[in-house]
Amino acid sequence: MIYDPSNDQSLILAMEDEARWMINNNLTTEKNVPDFLDYIYEDELKSIKPEAVNIIR
Repeated sequence: MIYDPSNDQSLILAMEDEARWMINNNLTTEKNVPDFLDYIYEDELKSIKPEAVNIIR
């Protein structure tokens, strides 16, 4: 099996969906979906494999 890591907008959308699900099901004390872009160091990821990073800011 060959792994080809990448980060694109679908990852952000999936994390936002998961956060909304957790909030709606009272599985967290948070009331707002966090801005996951604050936790992604895009420049560092691009320094490793720029073509694999496709995040819209």
